[in-house]
Amino acid sequence: MDIEEFVNGAPPGRKRSRLFPFREQIVALKSKGYTDLQIRDWLALNQIDVSREMVRKFLAKQTKQNTGETEKQANESVANSNLRKDDEVPKPAKPPLNQAEKMRAMLEEQKRDAESKHFKHDKTGNI
Repeated sequence: MDIEEFVNGAPPGRKRSRLFPFREQIVALKSKGYTDLQIRDWLALNQIDVSREMVRKFLAKQTKQNTGETEKQANESVANSNLRKDDEVPKPAKPPLNQAEKMRAMLEEQKRDAESKHFKHDKTGNI
């Protein structure tokens, strides 16, 4: 038997989590606020015996993959936009300070100024 016959006869094995068939339900339960322990109990009701840590790792991996997908989509949308590298993206403006915040900022500035001008006395006589 050569390699081509073997490849045609048997697909390669993939290591897949026992939790993968329940991926959407697990993510939905987590998004509704269920704990990993509660999700593990739900899986036990479906004849899937796993640890809480396995649920935590599975969810971490799934959210990491989902985050990667959204980053790719965001990068593609930026690449497809009409912006050139030379175009500057406007930064969001800071909200204006109210009167109390202006007063606090002014007092902090005065305090820093006074501290910088204040003579620091060295009791040892060394300056």
